[in-house]
Amino acid sequence: MPTARIEHVGSTGVPGMDAKPIIDISLGLPPGVRLRVDAARAIGLEFRSVSSESTHFVLRDGAGRHVAHVHVNPLDSEPELRLLRFRDFLRMHPDVAGEYAATKRAILAATRVREGYTEAKSPFIRGLEDRIRSWAARTRWAPHQPR
Repeated sequence: MPTARIEHVGSTGVPGMDAKPIIDISLGLPPGVRLRVDAARAIGLEFRSVSSESTHFVLRDGAGRHVAHVHVNPLDSEPELRLLRFRDFLRMHPDVAGEYAATKRAILAATRVREGYTEAKSPFIRGLEDRIRSWAARTRWAPHQPR
């Protein structure tokens, strides 16, 4: 079992996918290990939020531009695996990746604001969850499995 897992997830982790210039990073930590806010700050991460599932940080470049979201979850937890499965599913299903990209473009065109963007694309993602779980079971998907 790895001691930690760092993965490039989100739309920028899917070759050819339309994406904003902000990458999403998944950090899976072993059970009982937490990334303290002061330790995160020391490596340039800003605390954003915590939920029952995940802790979120933001990374900025030297000019203060937001360049990455960092999603911290327990290693092999459902929240971590959900991010990895979604990315891998889109990589293996370019037709669905195209639908997702079109959905995101429509949301951005309709709103022109970032607030609410994540929530607005959630129905599309939730609508894929059963299909992704079925695909993962059928293919015996696992993190770091050669694709």
